[in-house]
Amino acid sequence: MTGSEVSLREFFDIRLGSLERHVDAQFRAMEDAREIAFNSMEKRLDDMNQFREQLREQAASFLKKSEYDLRHDALLKEIDLRNDIIAADLESLKLSRALMEGKASQKSVNIALIFAAIGAISGIIAIIKLFL
Repeated sequence: MTGSEVSLREFFDIRLGSLERHVDAQFRAMEDAREIAFNSMEKRLDDMNQFREQLREQAASFLKKSEYDLRHDALLKEIDLRNDIIAADLESLKLSRALMEGKASQKSVNIALIFAAIGAISGIIAIIKLFL
């Protein structure tokens, strides 16, 4: 063999060493990428867990439908009761107003009656004076 020639074994050893370094470099790159992806996934999962916990805490503060229905029904009954009271008070006010208007009309009638009585008495006196 001459100085520029290499034996077949050396050639394969050199090629195999080069391939091993190349495969090792790729393997390290894949391991780094996997580690980065793993850390990223862990962070995302932690964030999702925190969000889920916030939702759970928030849901715990919500009013349950059964409790809402009970309170809502009680409020509706209270509103109906107050509406009945208001309607009764309104009817009472209407009757009072009608009574007051009736009294005002009666007052006018009484005044007219007094004037009529005075007129009748004056007429009777005038007729008596004519005959006397």
